[in-house]
Amino acid sequence: MFVFFVLLAVTITGWWLFKTWRTPPLGWMPGSQTDAVSHYDDELDLPPQFRLQSGYDTLSSVQDALTIQTRQHFFVTSESNLYAELVASLAGRSYRVFPNVRLDYIFQLTSGPSPETLSRLRGQVVGFLVVETPEFRPVLGVSLRGSPYGASQWPDVSASPDDAELLELAFQSARLPLLHIDAKRNIEADELQKLVMPYLMRA
Repeated sequence: MFVFFVLLAVTITGWWLFKTWRTPPLGWMPGSQTDAVSHYDDELDLPPQFRLQSGYDTLSSVQDALTIQTRQHFFVTSESNLYAELVASLAGRSYRVFPNVRLDYIFQLTSGPSPETLSRLRGQVVGFLVVETPEFRPVLGVSLRGSPYGASQWPDVSASPDDAELLELAFQSARLPLLHIDAKRNIEADELQKLVMPYLMRA
């Protein structure tokens, strides 16, 4: 009887090792990003079209690579603070906040194609867009004045003096409210809620 249980334990252990152990691919290095991505895909048993691809998998040669790197900060300090307070002010409600949204993602043309209008909208963003779920319907734009979006994160691109006017014109034309917040103002969630809610109640 004892021998039977020993053989059973050995069999179960061998089966478990067989199911969990995978032979490392050629060129594998411990802790490599490619191995982590492929291992994650294998665990999920995803079909090929849904499998994650690392940067090493998608570039066929060094010549295909772009001279880019990931930015260390998605927000500057004033943007980050306002985003955190805006999210906190809407907590528990059916609203979501999206940062730096291009105007052509918010608005659509009402009369025929107009490449010039689309080009202008495509080149301008609003600091934050509040949408109502579950439809994700835009209900409010929030602009941080004194800290033009793009100027801090894109130092090689100069902001056009017409950007603020275009932003105002677009929101007014579509009758979508736009709230301006001074970038130098240290606003907290309670105060921000008092400013935001009247607009949302009318939406």
